[in-house]
Amino acid sequence: MAFFSKLPSAPRQLKTTRIGKIYIALSLGVGVAALNTGNNLLYLMLGLLLSFIISSGILSELNIRYLSFKRILPHNPRAGEECIVLYEIQTSKSFAFAIELREENELFPAQAFLAFAKKEHPHLVTAKCMAPRRGPLLLGNVQISTRFPFGLFIKTRKLHVPETLLVLPKRICIHPGVIQASSQKFLEGNLNSTLKSAPNGSGDIWGIVDLPEGCDAKHIHWLKSAAAGRLMRMLREPENAQVYKLQLEASSSTSLLDGRCETLAAIAHWLLKNGHHVELQTPTQTLKASSGFAHEKRILQALAWAGFEEKKT
Repeated sequence: MAFFSKLPSAPRQLKTTRIGKIYIALSLGVGVAALNTGNNLLYLMLGLLLSFIISSGILSELNIRYLSFKRILPHNPRAGEECIVLYEIQTSKSFAFAIELREENELFPAQAFLAFAKKEHPHLVTAKCMAPRRGPLLLGNVQISTRFPFGLFIKTRKLHVPETLLVLPKRICIHPGVIQASSQKFLEGNLNSTLKSAPNGSGDIWGIVDLPEGCDAKHIHWLKSAAAGRLMRMLREPENAQVYKLQLEASSSTSLLDGRCETLAAIAHWLLKNGHHVELQTPTQTLKASSGFAHEKRILQALAWAGFEEKKT
């Protein structure tokens, strides 16, 4: 058994469909009926049935042999939330029909289907998927399958496209009172003076978001609004913005570490949304205090890598 496990896998995998099994059984029945008979019609029918099987294998091979493939990963996916993966498919010869794509990674079972591909013309197909937990997700083989032309067999070709998808911590809703209660465990600082503050002060620009209904027009950022085609407003840091330090403790329990990362991500989002500066310290790295959307992204990425540092190198 060890010898067979070291053998390279076949370049193509062939699976018989239900219709294909019925078709093969019918062909065998015609073959048995043609034995020891002088009925040329049965032999002609048997030859026609077998020719369909041979032509099916040739046409399906031509259908997937000349396909090129590219995976476009989602931007900053969150654990437990549905994300969209794009696949760019292109054929360099003739046409391709009924193409099925499937990720081999069981933690990211994305699937897509393309009915028709034209020669030397890239086609984009989408697949919806959801990662169960945070951290780097290693994506390797992609199965390209087809039932073309008669649906008797499913021929599969494997393409090795190694990529790493970084899944950010799960988004959780957290009440400001919970944040205040957790301040002694995760934070260095006093939250009593910040629970009522909001990023509407007169300090530096914190970010630009959509303009809600009933908002004062003096906060509109006209250049960004013209570029986006909708009204956008500026959010400014309060002048009394404070600096907070988040600390992540290491844990051998994956569920406990994931819960801590999700809580810290929610606390960091709330503090940054209210215009404060946040510093993050993990067992392997430290992010200096800063604010804004870009800093929140850096915090989420650092929390996503927590516990997976050996895969980063």
